[in-house]
Amino acid sequence: MKKKRSIPATSEQQSDLLLAAKVASRVEAMDIRIASTNTRHNPLAVLGDSIRFITKSLQYKVDRESAHILVKPHFVLEMDYEGSNDCLMIEAEFLIIYSVQSLDELSDDNIDAFADKNGLYNCWPYWREYVQSMTARLGVRTTTLPPFRPTDTQREIGKLARPDRQKRIPKKTPSVTKAKASKKKKRSRKKK
Repeated sequence: MKKKRSIPATSEQQSDLLLAAKVASRVEAMDIRIASTNTRHNPLAVLGDSIRFITKSLQYKVDRESAHILVKPHFVLEMDYEGSNDCLMIEAEFLIIYSVQSLDELSDDNIDAFADKNGLYNCWPYWREYVQSMTARLGVRTTTLPPFRPTDTQREIGKLARPDRQKRIPKKTPSVTKAKASKKKKRSRKKK
């Protein structure tokens, strides 16, 4: 299997990562929860293949008294219906509460870079699960968002999340599993 070549980070990306790393070495995620959510769906419409993913905003606040950083990533997913200008919309704002060992020597640039990089990264699995769960509960084709990739643009994420491009590994059927188990038994008998 060929190794995928990584795309070299720009000097700005490296600088942001170094700024964020100074905070990341001092924090512990205490809690991740949904702060607000909104869904709009027409249950009679047929869902199309077009998905648009948007990160609406990311806000943060530093509570110096309690030594906490509060990060609020806000996500929106829109999926078009066939032959309609209307769309399915799933929106969620999360709250991540980080406990900080010490805020000494941390600049606003450090905290800004940390909130931007780590806030999205730490929240992404929760957003993915939420979208998958909500699409199933709404009775539409279940949608699984791709893993978080810091280099992906919003357009690339939307393309990756298209349901028609999601290829699942088929589950092993009992007959295949039994056949493999019987082959292993035969091999072990021959060795004895």
